Amino acid sequence: MDGLDLVTSLGTFLLSAAGAGFGAYIVSRWKVSGQIAQITQQLKEVVQQETAKAHGIETGKIEAINEKIEQVVNQQVLLTSATETIKSNVDIGNWINKENRALRREKIELLYSKMGKHYQARIAYLSLSDDINDMNNKKFNYHSLTDEVFMIIELYFNYHHKLDELIYNLRVNNVKTIDLVSIYINQVQFPPEEENMKLANEYLELSMELKKHLRQIMKSELIGEQD
Repeated sequence: MDGLDLVTSLGTFLLSAAGAGFGAYIVSRWKVSGQIAQITQQLKEVVQQETAKAHGIETGKIEAINEKIEQVVNQQVLLTSATETIKSNVDIGNWINKENRALRREKIELLYSKMGKHYQARIAYLSLSDDINDMNNKKFNYHSLTDEVFMIIELYFNYHHKLDELIYNLRVNNVKTIDLVSIYINQVQFPPEEENMKLANEYLELSMELKKHLRQIMKSELIGEQD
């Protein structure tokens, strides 16, 4: 073998060796790339799983927070509604009390007026006359005012039956007055002064007791308003 053939054979060998080495290198690279791709895929799956878990956990947290917020909002709504109801009831109660006080004051003034007229009607009723029409008018006026006075007392001032005894005594005095007039009406003369004065004084004492009670009511309501 001459020198040229030797060089050629050596070159061929080296090329073959280099080709084989390069091929092995390529194969090795493919294997490594495959492993890397596999690992990368596994990492992606792990990341996806962990992300899903984290998302689920966060979603659960968010849902729990939202549920708590909704509970708080509902409680606040109920509290606000209850507060408004209480406020409304208080306002209504205050309005009713105010109206009741105004009504009682009006009725106190009315009762004072009616009692004064009733007293005058009583005097006129006891002043007998031979005029039948005049006596009938006096009787009607006296009885009408008597009914009005008792009606106002019963409706507006006898709560808790505090005035039962006073009302009873006033009615007894009223009956005695009517009986006194009925005895002397046919005689067309005044009843005996002693009996008349006795009933009149009794009536005045009962009237003063009633007016004292009315003043106490008015005083307590005025003090209550200032408070």
